[in-house]
Amino acid sequence: MIRVDTKRLETDTKYVAKVLKSMNRKVSTKIVRQSLRKGSLTIVQTAKEKVPVKSGVLKSSIRAYKVKAWKPNTMVYRVGLTEKGWYGRFVEFGTIKQKPQPFLRPAMMENDDRVLNTFKSEIRKHISKMGVRK
Repeated sequence: MIRVDTKRLETDTKYVAKVLKSMNRKVSTKIVRQSLRKGSLTIVQTAKEKVPVKSGVLKSSIRAYKVKAWKPNTMVYRVGLTEKGWYGRFVEFGTIKQKPQPFLRPAMMENDDRVLNTFKSEIRKHISKMGVRK
């Protein structure tokens, strides 16, 4: 069992990292993965609201998915398009004949603080569920 100081858990990011390191590696990896996914879904939601819709294919192809990280002990989630939405880059950046209609970049810029806050709150929620309160 892990002892968790709930007051420090709410305010101290270094304390959260220390608690995560003291956990079983599989458990802490799962917590971080779930929290990253939840944070990235805020970008997906906003991008789906901003994307211009004709048939709905592009909107349904916006996804968040885990990609292999280059550095060890690093986890990366990417927000992008599936193969069905291959033409999304033309919508996002425009072509010679079409004006750009950006939807992914503005969604990421609008939600950077929200993603971080969601990530932090999800980690704290998972840790407080598992730990024993002081």
